[in-house]
Amino acid sequence: MCAGDSHACYGLPNATYDHIESVYGLWSNHSLTDPQVYPDDVLVHTSGYAPDGTKNLGYYRRFDSLVDTTAMNGNCSAAVPEWKKNEMYPCVELNYSYGYALTGLTKPAGLRVVLEMSAIEEPNIRAGEPAVYLYGKITCLGTISGQKYGIYRFRNGNVGVPEDVASYEMVTEYPVFYFVGDSSS
Repeated sequence: MCAGDSHACYGLPNATYDHIESVYGLWSNHSLTDPQVYPDDVLVHTSGYAPDGTKNLGYYRRFDSLVDTTAMNGNCSAAVPEWKKNEMYPCVELNYSYGYALTGLTKPAGLRVVLEMSAIEEPNIRAGEPAVYLYGKITCLGTISGQKYGIYRFRNGNVGVPEDVASYEMVTEYPVFYFVGDSSS
């Protein structure tokens, strides 16, 4: 839930969320195979505003700071009810919450890839702001000088994403950018 929003997604019963936040990290002092959620577990999520400027390393939130009611007068009482800023401090409704997981590669594959964008926010075209081009710079870490690599662009979620490195050669329906590694990448 985001401060200032309706908390009534599409008018569905008990759909008390306003916005989907990407969560890309989970830390715990307990085994990740333990289904119990602990108050000191931490998740890392994104927002339209980066707390650290261009580094944009995300927001780190303890689970015990996430839960509130739709009145948002508990853990989220200090959240700013303003577009993009309210996404910096979202909360999960006390009685109902939903989560989605995007799955893809089931086995570790490839090298670490870093994407830097020309802007950390995109225009609100629904409010009449003009569309802009966004540019990205991809850096692939750990390449070997002279070795050929490929970066695939997948579309439509995880449909067709290969299961492991050996399966990459069979992927033909996605664009691929080939490059040769050097000592600085």
